[in-house]
Amino acid sequence: MAGGRTAHSMLQIPIDLIHNEKPVCNIKKEVQKLMCCRKLKYLFWDEISMMHKHGLEAVNRTLQDLRGNKDLMGGLIVVLAGDFRQTLPCNSERQDGR
Repeated sequence: MAGGRTAHSMLQIPIDLIHNEKPVCNIKKEVQKLMCCRKLKYLFWDEISMMHKHGLEAVNRTLQDLRGNKDLMGGLIVVLAGDFRQTLPCNSERQDGR
């Protein structure tokens, strides 16, 4: 899309999502991205199937905080797209140690 940005670039999604219990994005409240996030009406997110679920949760928590709205994704309409036949490989080690 013309003028599109990657999710990591626009939303400042942290790279280390697995080791943080409740990750949030690194958008500072005083910067221009904050104003952009507050004015958004729609968010189109392509290749979502390649994002770890903690990344999506981090964006949800961040948008709720930045927009001052506790609704899902801060009340923003989010369109998730991608080839859902492509998924990240499963972690071979289970979290419970089995």
